[in-house]
This record gives sequence, structure tokens and C-alpha cells, in this order.
Amino acid sequence: MLFGGFGTIFAQNNSENNGIEIKVKHLSDANYVSSAEVEKMLRNKGLYSEKTLPSHINTSKINSVVEALAGVKSAKCYISKNNKLVVEITQCKPLFRVMKSNGRNFFVSEDGKIVEAGAGFFVDIPIVTTSTEVKIEFAKGELSEFVKFIENDDFLKNLVVQIVSERTKNGKDSITLIPRAGNQVIIVGELHDADNEPNFKAKLNRLKTFYEKQVLDVKGWNAYSKIDLRFKNKIYCTKKN
Repeated sequence: MLFGGFGTIFAQNNSENNGIEIKVKHLSDANYVSSAEVEKMLRNKGLYSEKTLPSHINTSKINSVVEALAGVKSAKCYISKNNKLVVEITQCKPLFRVMKSNGRNFFVSEDGKIVEAGAGFFVDIPIVTTSTEVKIEFAKGELSEFVKFIENDDFLKNLVVQIVSERTKNGKDSITLIPRAGNQVIIVGELHDADNEPNFKAKLNRLKTFYEKQVLDVKGWNAYSKIDLRFKNKIYCTKKN
């Protein structure tokens, strides 16, 4: 990405270096891109120093390095009129968080970037828990589309409080939902059919119809212990004892 010139960009004069300014635009409550850490990284890589003349600062290289950072959606680097290096960063917006019971903990952004999550870091987004493993390819692909579908539907967004992803014995990823109301589990199963075509939209639409016509109007939230969506065009329920 190039800004303010042609090819690799250099300042057009040899005036004094007036410092560095890093601006981070946050698209959510998340704050996992630190201006201080970005500056430290640029210094450690030898891409910026107060001793470097503005004409010798390679803003094109800095831009590429910054955009490659986890959590960065885009960046714009340039030398200002007063010979200051300016780095403008737009942070990725997190879509959901994956939390393994005894292992890796990371965010998946709306544009498919993986951002490691530190201890004690909290953002109000959907949580996907697992005791096995969530493959990065699955998280960035099918699972992201699944979460987006839930988040874009008011009923489902209010219904689901937790998503559980587990690896089955045959190596498949199986999804279970924990609803906000009622003491039951909703088994979604795999997010695609035998032909590898996505099938979760049909499953979730059946679930909505079931809740609206059976659970809310007839049985109530606590009628069932398990709701199973794994079978085509059917819903199997287990009544509470």
C-alpha cells in the first residue's frame, strides 16, 4: 500500500526529525493494538529512530510491517509537513473469542484475523469454548460464518449465550449451543452436510420456528433438556424428567 508518492516513499527533504505519532482507531471496545508496542517494534526492527533523517524513513516498508501485525485491519504511514512520522492504524473488529479449557485463547476478527488473547482481557462478544481443539481454518471459515449468522439475527443473538465446539472421534467439528433461558443444550452438530455444503442456516431457522411455535407458546422454556438439530428437516427433543 502506497501513500503520498510513487514506489517506495521517502520524505523530500533532509530537515530535522520531529518524532513519531501513532494513532489507533478502535472499531469496538477491544484494545489489543498498543501504540507504545507498535513504536517499540519499529525501533527494534530499525525502521525508526530520532536520529534518522525524514528523507531516510521508508514509510512504505513501515506500512507493510504494521499491516502484517495481528489485530491490525489497515495502516497508513507518512511524513507530516512538520517532518513527523505519522502511523495511522485501524484495529480489527473482533467477531468472537475461542477459549480452550487448558490451552490457547484467541480472538477471530470480522475479516478473519487471529489475535492472541491475554489473561484478563475481556470484550463483550460471543464466546466459543472447547475442551479439545479448534482448528484455525475452521475458526476463520465455517465457524465465523456461523457466528455471523447468529449475530445478525435478533432472536438467535438474544437466545444464545455460549457456543461449544468439540472435535469428534472421526475428526469432525461438532457445535452445541447453550441458551440464555431454559436449562437445556441445543445440538447443532456439523455445520455442513455430507456434500460439504453449509447446512447451519436451515438448522437454525428450524430452531427459531420450534421456539416460537412450541417452546414459547406451548411448552415453556424448561420443558426439554436437549434439542437436537442434527437430522435433516427434523428436531428431536428430550423431555426433562
